[in-house]
Amino acid sequence: MKRYILIFIFINVLIINSFAQVDLNHQTGLLDDSSKNIIINLESDIEFNRLQYLKSNLNNSEKKLSTDLLQLLKSEFLPEATSIENHSKTMITLKQFKPFEQANNFDDRISEGVVYVYVYLNPGNSTSIVNSFSEEITDRDEKNNLAVAWVKVKNLESLASMDAVRIIRTVMPPIRRTGSVNTEGDAVHRTSNVRTTYGENGTGVKVGIISDGVDTRATAQASGDLPLDGLGLTVLSNTYGGDEGTAMLEIVHDMVPGAELFFHDLGGNTVAFNSAIDDLITAGCDIICDDIGWLLEPFYEDGIVASHINSVINANDIIYVSSAGNSGDSHYQGGYYPIPSSTQHDFSEGGTSGYYLYLPLSVGQQAIIILQWDDPYGGSGNDYDLYLYNLGTSTTVAFSENVQSGTQDPLEHIIYTRPVGGPTSYNYAIIVNQYSGSPVNLEVFIYAPTNYSNNIKAQDAIFGHPAVNSVVSVGAVRWNTPGTIEFFSSQGPSTIAYPVAESRQTPKVVGVNGVTITGAGGFPSPFYGTSASAPHIVAILAQAWSFDLSQTANEVKQLLYDWPVDLGSGGYDNVFGYGRGDALNIFDGALPVELSSFTAKVLKSGGVQLNWRTETEVSNYGFEIERSENPKSEIQNPQFEKISFVEGHGNSNSPKDYSFVDNSVYGGKYSYRLKQIDTDGKFEYSKVIEVDAGSIPGGFVLEQNYPNPFNPTTTIKFALAETQSAKLIIYDVLGNEVAVLFNGTAEAGKLYESEFNGENFSSGIYFYRLETESKVENRKMLLIK
Repeated sequence: MKRYILIFIFINVLIINSFAQVDLNHQTGLLDDSSKNIIINLESDIEFNRLQYLKSNLNNSEKKLSTDLLQLLKSEFLPEATSIENHSKTMITLKQFKPFEQANNFDDRISEGVVYVYVYLNPGNSTSIVNSFSEEITDRDEKNNLAVAWVKVKNLESLASMDAVRIIRTVMPPIRRTGSVNTEGDAVHRTSNVRTTYGENGTGVKVGIISDGVDTRATAQASGDLPLDGLGLTVLSNTYGGDEGTAMLEIVHDMVPGAELFFHDLGGNTVAFNSAIDDLITAGCDIICDDIGWLLEPFYEDGIVASHINSVINANDIIYVSSAGNSGDSHYQGGYYPIPSSTQHDFSEGGTSGYYLYLPLSVGQQAIIILQWDDPYGGSGNDYDLYLYNLGTSTTVAFSENVQSGTQDPLEHIIYTRPVGGPTSYNYAIIVNQYSGSPVNLEVFIYAPTNYSNNIKAQDAIFGHPAVNSVVSVGAVRWNTPGTIEFFSSQGPSTIAYPVAESRQTPKVVGVNGVTITGAGGFPSPFYGTSASAPHIVAILAQAWSFDLSQTANEVKQLLYDWPVDLGSGGYDNVFGYGRGDALNIFDGALPVELSSFTAKVLKSGGVQLNWRTETEVSNYGFEIERSENPKSEIQNPQFEKISFVEGHGNSNSPKDYSFVDNSVYGGKYSYRLKQIDTDGKFEYSKVIEVDAGSIPGGFVLEQNYPNPFNPTTTIKFALAETQSAKLIIYDVLGNEVAVLFNGTAEAGKLYESEFNGENFSSGIYFYRLETESKVENRKMLLIK
């Protein structure tokens, strides 16, 4: 299914960071009937036809430049209502352009100035190609053929003329999904209850936050709302600037004061953002959380950021948490539906709510409008254009007309600032026009001080790296009405088109927002948005992990999903996900068995005896005994395997004692843990205990194969007390020899592992036999196909 994505971001030109916070008066209702019933006749508009003519006559180099770069390079590409002065000022505000201040005239001030761009190269080319055209290359990504650089405006066309260059576009700033003071979320998510009842405060867990900055963290540190640098807080980088990072760290510290905190700024571009993630992983972070949205990343495939996050999750035992987004009240999704006798899209799809998406803009307010559709990046052959139209003056005030002819990206974007003049506020219409290609679906995101609710839909509004399956994407509920979804919280699912079409479950959970923070650096308090919700979920995860540091990231994450407060429709839904994260539910629900002791001792015979006691039991099916031959004291995450099972007592109000003897140890250090399983299949791990079994006991050991039953492979382990000849043989039930797994000299005290592959054998009982010079032993195993 072909789809568009259109994003509007409105930013106060004097306070560029204002769009990180949620405006609680965001929607202004429906547009009046007299305005919404207007059909804009672009085809008869002189300005529209002039722009179409310019597009049809672009040379090959110009086709590689995004429209805003063409407008900076050649003023004829600007709409008549916009001057080069206003266009350049807008780009300066967004930190995309630096004029040459020493120039003697305005033209040189622009042409000798530098613009911040992504330079995408065709596969097989090195980013060194960009060197001679650039004043500074800030970041490189050779894997993705991408350089991020400051390039003189006058050099743009020469750089674009290189065959190695696929496309050049501006670096779009990201959006952020937005003690003496404690977050109200500590009570709602019940992390405070867990600290009191179970004593868990996040100790042993490292949490990394990525946001804009922690510029005035000293204020929060002075009030006790953050730990001091080097004494619980490590700042790896803080060059981007701001204090949303301070606010997020405060929330985590309020809820899990024992967790060790790390911070890295967002880096300013997608390549630097990926490096920030890598730096936090190198620092040893177990949980990483960001509140960042990269608007030019692809929406219907995993782009550079999403792919990188997916790869680092797969390669490391970490949990990644991200804000789902604040687009629930400012989003549209629907199939391309042409207005009669026009190639413009009808956002009402034949309805009565108006043909377009609408927004008011006052003097000084700024709009960034981004359009994508679901052709593959680097392979778009459907060509659509984007326009912003002033309904009050009947003029096109901004546009984007990039060329898509089969090798470009499915992307358009506009940056527009409402100039001085006219009434206090004008109403504007957003137009998507089909230049050439097939009918598609389109999607619209609007981040604005206000927007009209005509044609707005909340579904399918989560994109980019929060849509990665393994990422914990977090929606928002208000702390004082925690059962109601926030009007702005982005909803799922997330539609992916490439490389395989799929619908991903998003969000995963919801957290509270609208909470109190110190307001260090003037950052607004209360703190609204999914930016505030995400760190609450981080704290729950850190608290659950601190109970047993041997748990894997996936095991901890599953606890969050298994034990929420269910909201909305029963079970998972695309509004609340699995529900509102709840720390006490995890500890009470996932730990129905109160384990009061768990110990181990080495027996004279050489075995290890495990003893444990429960005080109470609720629906206790039993305990799997798991062992690791890599002790916890020597490696961070030992690998455990099941060695036996002990049945539980179901329900009990009195203490119960359990014991198990492991006779298959061979000397050395071992780690053990219990996997307590409920009758409904839910489970929880005990703490890990370590035992030193010393040297190998006398006699030899032939261990039961594992797994058993098996299909198609199983492992057999044995050890001898003395060095001697040994042979490990497999027999079928008729006594026929079917395989020899070991035949040679076995050294004393060494553990041997042999794998039997039953792929070419029929199901049934088999025997394995260990023959040595002094002893013979047989065991039975079962192959089931």
